[in-house]
Amino acid sequence: MVQDTPLAGLKPAEFYVVSIKKLAFMYGVTMGLYLFAWFYQHWKCYQRSTGTEVLPVFRAFFNGFYVFSLFSRIQQALDVSGRTYQWFPTRRAVLLCIAWALPIISMMIEVDEPFFWIFTILDVGLFVACGWWLIGAQRAVNFLHNDPLGKKNQALNFANGVWAVCGAVVWVLFILMMVLSAFMPA
Repeated sequence: MVQDTPLAGLKPAEFYVVSIKKLAFMYGVTMGLYLFAWFYQHWKCYQRSTGTEVLPVFRAFFNGFYVFSLFSRIQQALDVSGRTYQWFPTRRAVLLCIAWALPIISMMIEVDEPFFWIFTILDVGLFVACGWWLIGAQRAVNFLHNDPLGKKNQALNFANGVWAVCGAVVWVLFILMMVLSAFMPA
């Protein structure tokens, strides 16, 4: 039995609202691994709000293939709301896909010592750029849901702590790998 409450007629948020600070922190501390949770939450909210069966886990795992679809649906929701927010979703999705592909391609190329460091610096730059582009997308979502600062989801929770610990392990392994590669003979 459904009770008639003041909130009974409200539709759940169509997309995942999160503060920009929390997103930036989680993205950085987890070396980008948090994006699986971020994409999952967006698709889960979309599924709950629209009733569309979208397989959130699958779309989160293969987020590079579904980033265009997600950004397109966010833009459609903005259009339906009658509100204008310039965030260039198609360009943003293209840049993200290119930036996600370049480090994978660079790992396939065997390079000498000086080029290794150039590729490493390039990868770090791409990591930062991806974070910036994702934050821009999150700003559009927060604007859509009338919470530009993401205040309703700004606190860190237990799951965020688990992600942070996993990310710290990845960071330690990454740093160890970089140090070892710098001092190991070729």
